[in-house]
Amino acid sequence: MCLLRMDPWGLALLPFSLTGITSWYPLIYPNNGVLWSVSTIAFFYYRLPWLFGRLERAWTRAHLPWLAALMAVKWVIVVGVDPFFYMPLRVWPPFVVPVFMIGAIVGRSRLEDALAGGDPSPALWGRRADALSVALALFVGVSAFFSHYAGAFGLRVVLEAFIILPLAYWIEALTYAGSASWVGFVLSARRRPAAAARFERL
Repeated sequence: MCLLRMDPWGLALLPFSLTGITSWYPLIYPNNGVLWSVSTIAFFYYRLPWLFGRLERAWTRAHLPWLAALMAVKWVIVVGVDPFFYMPLRVWPPFVVPVFMIGAIVGRSRLEDALAGGDPSPALWGRRADALSVALALFVGVSAFFSHYAGAFGLRVVLEAFIILPLAYWIEALTYAGSASWVGFVLSARRRPAAAARFERL
């Protein structure tokens, strides 16, 4: 796939690509639209100092279900009104602020536990991580089936909307559990030979 369109419209939109603001104007589809995720993430990095100050003062884990519900309701309303807006709004940073806030709140909570020297039970977190791994695998499988085979676009969007918070909890559980979960064990086992080989070459 060619990332850059060389026609006059693509060249006119080249500054959007070079400055990392591809997804900030979703109805003006830039010439490297495939990189929308990089652009969306860049928006939150640009705005992180402003967002983090408010996050630190006002947002806690108690807000997580509300943020997830807000995101889900927005998706259902948008797709119910007109599926055309699915992709433009999916990539538009202001629309996905709740997703960023969920990740930031969970990340801050994990960091605070680490700085406080907390030592939660790895075995307990391992069981949580494994249970979430199975649930998310089934979730993704069902979503893929309805998206690609059953043609149920609306159901696919509903499933996609509700995966955000479980995914954040899954990543958090893996960071607590480490190799106590089978997913963490597999990931760490794959890293060990490569790390050992690097140290041997030093």
